[in-house]
Amino acid sequence: MPHKHVAHNFRVLSAEQFKESLTESANTLLYLFYGNHIPFPDDNTPPGFEDSENEIHYKSYQNMIGGKQVTDADALHMITRTNWTNNTPYVMYDDQKDHLMDDKFTVVVNETSGYNVFKCLDNNYGANSIQAPSLTETSSNDEIYITASDGYQWKYMYTVPVATMDKFATTNTMPVVLSSDVKRDAIDGTLQVIKVTEGGRDYSAYAEGFISEFNVAGDPKLVSISGTTSSVFNIGSTSGFVKEEIQTKFIQQLRVLSGGAGYLATDTVTIVGSAQVAATANIASVNANGSITGVNLITKGKSYVNTATVTITTNTGSSASLTATVGTANGIIVDSNSTHLTVSSIKGDINTSDEIKGVTSGTTSNISSVIQTGDTLSSNVDFYKGSSFYVESGTGAGQLGIVDEYIVTANEKRVLLTNAFSTNLATDSRYSIGPQVIITGDGTGAQARAKINSVLNANVVANVEMISVGAGYTYADVVIQGNTGFVTNATSNSYIANTAKARAVISPENGHGSNTLTELFASKIGISISIANTEAGKLSANNDFREVGLLRDPLFANGTLVLSSSDTTFSPGESITGATSGATAVVISSNASGIACKNIRGFFQTETISGNAGGNSVISAVTQPTTVYRQTFKYNTEVTYAGIGGAGLIEDEQVTQAESLSSGYVLAHPSNSDGVVELTNVRNTFLMSDVSGGDKYLNGVNSTAQFKLTSVTLPEVKAGSGSVIYKENFVPVNRDNNQTETFKLIIDF
Repeated sequence: MPHKHVAHNFRVLSAEQFKESLTESANTLLYLFYGNHIPFPDDNTPPGFEDSENEIHYKSYQNMIGGKQVTDADALHMITRTNWTNNTPYVMYDDQKDHLMDDKFTVVVNETSGYNVFKCLDNNYGANSIQAPSLTETSSNDEIYITASDGYQWKYMYTVPVATMDKFATTNTMPVVLSSDVKRDAIDGTLQVIKVTEGGRDYSAYAEGFISEFNVAGDPKLVSISGTTSSVFNIGSTSGFVKEEIQTKFIQQLRVLSGGAGYLATDTVTIVGSAQVAATANIASVNANGSITGVNLITKGKSYVNTATVTITTNTGSSASLTATVGTANGIIVDSNSTHLTVSSIKGDINTSDEIKGVTSGTTSNISSVIQTGDTLSSNVDFYKGSSFYVESGTGAGQLGIVDEYIVTANEKRVLLTNAFSTNLATDSRYSIGPQVIITGDGTGAQARAKINSVLNANVVANVEMISVGAGYTYADVVIQGNTGFVTNATSNSYIANTAKARAVISPENGHGSNTLTELFASKIGISISIANTEAGKLSANNDFREVGLLRDPLFANGTLVLSSSDTTFSPGESITGATSGATAVVISSNASGIACKNIRGFFQTETISGNAGGNSVISAVTQPTTVYRQTFKYNTEVTYAGIGGAGLIEDEQVTQAESLSSGYVLAHPSNSDGVVELTNVRNTFLMSDVSGGDKYLNGVNSTAQFKLTSVTLPEVKAGSGSVIYKENFVPVNRDNNQTETFKLIIDF
């Protein structure tokens, strides 16, 4: 059997067309209706309903109380709502992932500017997110992708104003507010992420350090380099650290500025300063006058802030002056796993038991052991041939080249690049050498470098960092090129090194942010309508309701058009059309001053109207329902008449009339007095009292109350017209004259 699949984009398209129908020139008239004041068998467990014409359509009209027009401002595209939560993993965008719409790959963050929505581009191989993305981290150019401290990358998509969020959002859904800036800055076919699918091992051709000399012997491709010390530290847990500078501060030196007099070698030396662990010292020597001539630094302490002072506790000595110098050792975190930090460019002495502090994150931890340490540069000629050469920081940062030759002469080490850099380097330029990432495809401009995790000498490819995302790719192949060759493991089983594999993740069509609706699978439409009190006397604020729905293109039952001029008298049954509005109606009666009409579709304006028989007139005023309509039957009644008792009607009870075989249900009623009885579910036509026919009554089935009928105001929409396109039941909501009900409907296409 053939396999068929309706793409999610089709669902999004259906949602778009639905929303567009509210604004098109021949636009759909859409009304939210509510009704059904009659209790369910169990109001706490609303029943479902059959998908039949009678259940969905005709019963909706029977139960209907009223409705309010849905405008374009009342409808927005919606997506699944995921509030960013600390220490939670999120799914990354992947062009090859099935059912991405079912995963948490977008988050919303409540910031001062509103509710900002981000799409996850990289989740650091499924790690927990520990830093919320923030709009403040982006530049004014929305091409900027946020890289958080947890290794996540986020793409800013749009901002939802607070008022819009309040109006439309639910616990599980949130609105889409399109950003023209994000759409403008989208780039088609970018490779924002390259994922390592297999880390391989034994990628030993990596190093880092600083430039010693650029443009050696006048050759811009020849660069003299120096290596730096690199170490792997065991700290128990690396949580909180990012790829940042780390520091440890300690007492480096004690000096005697003035020895004073009368001191004993047994006097106590105290080093005072803000530190995790204070340094310790003692007096090394005093002369015959008790003047201090030397001090021993016993332990250097941990994590001094900046300064420290030296005091001496003594019973006899005085006037000595000693000073403490705070030293700093630092390095750059280049890689990590759950328990180890790989730190390069180390300057100073960092040892076991030292406390290190991240300069950016502020995270601190004690080093439990130093796993390995060493110089990063090889002494073997051409060891780095074919590797990438990337300028990490300093002058010329961000440039990527390829090593054509690695030259070792005495103590000098140089690289010859295949091409000269566009920006010259300097001695502050920090470089890194690693495996080359070769990208081939139908796009251009993508560049990347592989980063090595050297923990425990595995030398695996930990991740691939994009240098340039390129453009125009519909496919891309990725090869990671190393130089180590064949090695043998401890059990003499041969394996091949440098076996890392990676794959490119290609942006959506036209780029991230080009079509937010399809990218975020916005196949839902949210509708939010408020009914305030009685809507200026249109709707009853009595009783309750337990049904809501959407009614498309109903016909208004009656209206009046006042004419400013009349060239023709329109005939009963004739169709008329507004020249500007496009509204249509059927004539009930007409004279030179006005038209009574029915089955009105749309809203007439002060405009020229024409009949299908060829006549035309000009409208000066219109009376017809517009934004709000009432669908109940309103009967004017009298209770003060001879021979009739004074019992009152009961809310929701059935009322009948024997003469007409009519019935209905009480929505609202007067309190044992003359007034209006408002009914729903009216069957047949109640007869009105008149002089010739005598008095006519409605009778309460349960209350036995009788009310004399004097006149009726009919519903404003033609029963059964239009189409009910959505309907739901819920636990009853009580109406009140002093409250507003807000309806939020989520329609999933």
